[in-house]
Amino acid sequence: MNIPELNISKICKRIAHARKLKEFTQKELSKKIGKAAVTVSDYENLRAKPSIDIIQKISEALDIPTTYLLYDSEIIISIGNSNIAAIPNK
Repeated sequence: MNIPELNISKICKRIAHARKLKEFTQKELSKKIGKAAVTVSDYENLRAKPSIDIIQKISEALDIPTTYLLYDSEIIISIGNSNIAAIPNK
């Protein structure tokens, strides 16, 4: 079985994009994953690499599939009660 290579740059961009679509601040996300807000900023700005465990926590906090963050895929997410947005595979 071939495992695709992970692209940290894409993962970090997807974290930021999904967080903004879900209308979370970095501080709100950081509390949900047990990290400082500056750490979330560091992930999003490629100053730090999130571990697989943190990526899992982020996906749970944002209610998105971990596979979206890790691999090229597109997902549809709900925002609020009725809005729906597509997150493209950036």
